[in-house]
Order: sequence, then C-alpha cells, then structure tokens
Amino acid sequence: MLACAALSSLLLVAPGAQVRAEAMPSNIPQSHTTAPTKTVGALFAPNSGGQHTCTATVLASPTQDLVITAAHCLAGTGAGWTFVPAYDKGKAPYGVWHVTAAYVRPLWQSKQSPLADIAILRLAKQTRGGHSVGIQQVTGGVRLATAAAPGTVTTVTAYNGGSGDRPITCTQRVLRQSGYPMFECGGYVGGSSGSAFVTGSGQSARITGVIGGLHQGGCVDYVSYSSPFRLGVMFLFARAELHRTGDNVVQPGDDGC
Repeated sequence: MLACAALSSLLLVAPGAQVRAEAMPSNIPQSHTTAPTKTVGALFAPNSGGQHTCTATVLASPTQDLVITAAHCLAGTGAGWTFVPAYDKGKAPYGVWHVTAAYVRPLWQSKQSPLADIAILRLAKQTRGGHSVGIQQVTGGVRLATAAAPGTVTTVTAYNGGSGDRPITCTQRVLRQSGYPMFECGGYVGGSSGSAFVTGSGQSARITGVIGGLHQGGCVDYVSYSSPFRLGVMFLFARAELHRTGDNVVQPGDDGC
C-alpha cells in the first residue's frame, strides 16, 4: 500500500511497507518518542492538510541547502513541497523551508531499483537578519558517508506519518540482509521512510543510509532497510551540490510486500 498525500509537481508518499500487523519478536526493542533534533524534520506535500508523510535530514554541504530522504517518497520536480526541521507537535521552531529541486540516481529513474532508493532535495534559502541563509546555517548538518559495516551502532530518528506529533528514535546495531543495511526496532511505520541511519555523534556523526531500499524500507514495523550507500550516492550528492538541473522523479512502483 502506498498512501498518496497529494498529486502535484511532487508527490510525497508514506512508506506503504512497514505497516503489516505482525507480532514483534521479544528480543527486538521498541522505539520511543524523543525531543526533536534540529537536523531532522518532516516533509509536507502541498495541500496535505498539515499531514507529513516522510522524513528528511539536513546534509552538511558547501551549499548549505540540501536534505536527504528516500526516492520512493517522491514523484515530480519538487516544487511546492516543504521541510520543517525539528517539527514539534505542529510547531516549526526553525521555520518552513521550500523544496526547489529533487535529485535521484539514474538507476532509480530507469528501474526504481531498491539499490538506489535515495533522494537529495535542494531547499530555497531564506532572508534572516538581512542576510540570505541556507538551512544548514540555521540547523547544522550531518555529513554523508558510505554504508556502515555490520555491527556498527546507528541511531535512526523518524517522524511517522501524521500531524501534531514528535519524532521517535532507536539506537541499534546495523545488520545486513541480501546486501541491504538494516536495523531491527519496533514502531517505524508510514512516514518513517527517508529517516537517516546516523553513526557516531557530534562532529563524528555520519549519515550511512536512509529508510528505504528493499521493499521501500520494509514490510513490518520492526525491520527497516536502506539502499546500500556506495560511490553512486556520492555522485548524486555532488550533482546536488553543484546545483545541476533537478530530476522529474518517476512515480514509485509497488513495494513488493
């Protein structure tokens, strides 16, 4: 099931995987609600009635205007979409930022390959105190890296679909299944797609994945996948940094669950 928030110049889709009602094994932890983090926020479609349907994270970049999410969240050019960092029970403490371009890998455009379920969005700068600023100057950003080795501790902070809420979080070790990084923790349902796998903390924090990939993130709420972050994601990042022409992202297919 892919729940469409809206159809316009960009479509944001709740991760239709990760909603199957199934008993969670007793050895798997449950996520918990947490205070918002400046670099993590909710994505909103135009005319969505205040409902957010995917999660994104601010990237550390020279242009200071990029966020990363899952490609299956998107269809179209990006116009009209907004990102709210540290969304907190309906409040936008660091403002509402408008998407101006979307970038995905060619492998996603041609085949909607789960190996390439990654998107980078460019956000319009804002005038604050008489100066033009990018989102990273307001919230900070997290550096991008290739996939972490199995056994690496990762923290994943996400907004499940809805409104008026706070994020959830869980810290677990990265596992790997069929070549896809994954973690096991309950409570990651529709809306959590695009949430970053963050290893390390502070200046050492790195984004090594986003919820997506196999089955567009997973078929049950306690198993979440990522596309493997390899050299291709770095080429995607470079294209976004250079402000190349964005993509008209294809609509995602079925998640296979």
